[in-house]
Amino acid sequence: MERQNLIVSPSPHFTNKGFFRAHTTQSIMMHVCIALIPALIASVLFFGPSSLVIVLLCVAACIVGELLFNLAAKQKLTINDFSAVVTGLILGLNLPIFVNEAGDPTPFAHWYIPVVGGLFAIIVVKMIFGGIGKNFANPAATARLFVFFAFGAAALYPIYHNTFEYFQTISVLGGATPLQAVSEWFAGSSWGDDPMSSIAPVALWDMFIGRTGGVIGETSVLALLIGGVYLGVLRIIDWRIPVIYMGGTFLLILLLTGSLNAGVIHLLGGGLVFGAIFMATDYASSPKSDLGIYIYAAGLALITVLIRLFTALPEGVSFAIVLMNLVNPLMDKYFIHKPFGYVKPVKPA
Repeated sequence: MERQNLIVSPSPHFTNKGFFRAHTTQSIMMHVCIALIPALIASVLFFGPSSLVIVLLCVAACIVGELLFNLAAKQKLTINDFSAVVTGLILGLNLPIFVNEAGDPTPFAHWYIPVVGGLFAIIVVKMIFGGIGKNFANPAATARLFVFFAFGAAALYPIYHNTFEYFQTISVLGGATPLQAVSEWFAGSSWGDDPMSSIAPVALWDMFIGRTGGVIGETSVLALLIGGVYLGVLRIIDWRIPVIYMGGTFLLILLLTGSLNAGVIHLLGGGLVFGAIFMATDYASSPKSDLGIYIYAAGLALITVLIRLFTALPEGVSFAIVLMNLVNPLMDKYFIHKPFGYVKPVKPA
């Protein structure tokens, strides 16, 4: 029998054909860029041209960071695979519109945040660990957490007035746990002199199309779903991860609060849809086995709900993704079947 050589390389491993040709790393990243265009357009429509500048700063920082690392390490240039562009787009869409001291929106008030975030995502999370396919966690999600802790909520979320912040504020002012606050708020309970009692739930239609507060790329669920369907049809992402993640979050909120409205708002609000489609499906940091995928997606939903309902943080998507990314190597170790005929090497005496 003729012997064949097997080529081992980092993920993604794609051999199936798309519309016209077989997927390559470059074409996959280009398709992801295309899928992010609706969210980028929506961010400009709802937040103005400043959002585009912030995203471009992130993209430029990611490209320059990867180029400088290639040159410093005397490596082959890898910026032509578009992975740095994808990281910059995702990170940029995960940042808010910055405001100056007068409260006016301007992308240059905290211009260093997208630059530092982009450099951290590429150099620290991606390139130091070996480049594309070898990063231990999603670069954009990790960089978002980095800038959150490095620059603080005051600098990172100057106009981030999301529904989940209402949950936390109500729970503090009302003296109730976040779970009680969510349940009673949606049940229409009166909070007396509580100044937050006058806040009405955001219209679901506004949350769906994007007329709500939040970071610039996460508010329009419609735009995100368009991109997600595009990637799903091309079989670039595993549809099970976003479906189980989003569906699991909805069901857990429904069970814990007893409110269908609460479940829908948690589904549409925050970065759940964005993270489920564009960050949780990262090839390098997501599981390779079927069982691992189900555990991974369910774990994302559980951690997100626990953070949203039982902690002081208004959002939990990035935390959930990074935490589950750290568990994935262990799942791959135990859940991926050994190749047929594999014999464990004998250690030398």
